[in-house]
Amino acid sequence: MSFERTLEGTIASLDRAAKTLRVTQKVQQKGRFEYVSSGFALGPHVSVISSSHGVLKLAALRIGQRVLVHYVTEPGDRRIANTIAVMEPAPSPRTDFPGVQVAK
Repeated sequence: MSFERTLEGTIASLDRAAKTLRVTQKVQQKGRFEYVSSGFALGPHVSVISSSHGVLKLAALRIGQRVLVHYVTEPGDRRIANTIAVMEPAPSPRTDFPGVQVAK
């Protein structure tokens, strides 16, 4: 039985033909930060989503994008990505409301 897990990081490589994805994340080990890379096979029905753009095509993914990968692990420690959520920067707070002053 496999359980779905998640991993947040930055796309380091994407091979659409080979259906593979590599994500790098910054982790703290023994008091210092290191970059750890994890590889995934893309599932047959992998979906790519974005909070502002909805469902995207795989072609929308770019190296350097922050993503949250939902995956399952098969025997042999093979990770299969089922959903890739594009992490978008938080919008800046609006300051154009009439009668509202924003502290600086």
